[in-house]
Amino acid sequence: MHRGGQRREIEPSAAARARPSADVTPPSFSSQSALHWAPTAVPILPAAAVACLATVLPLAVYIGTAEEFDGVNPITPSGYARVARRTYAAFGGSAATGGRVGGKDL
Repeated sequence: MHRGGQRREIEPSAAARARPSADVTPPSFSSQSALHWAPTAVPILPAAAVACLATVLPLAVYIGTAEEFDGVNPITPSGYARVARRTYAAFGGSAATGGRVGGKDL
């Protein structure tokens, strides 16, 4: 409402009037069209997913057991390397315990 206490109607802009109506159907995505953008990247995707998980895992362990990493800042490259080294060393030595890692292993 503006000062006079009366409501003013606002006209839609030209861009809003030019938009298509809501009854337009979205484009369909088939498996062929999804691979059209980069078919050579498809074999790389599983390795990229594993690399992403391997990168995030030490941070997740750090968040879950922050008290085990006193004075370590995982934002710095040296701190992240220390957290990653301890995390993967603990996972490597946890085969005897069925793959479970506790705070004492870190």
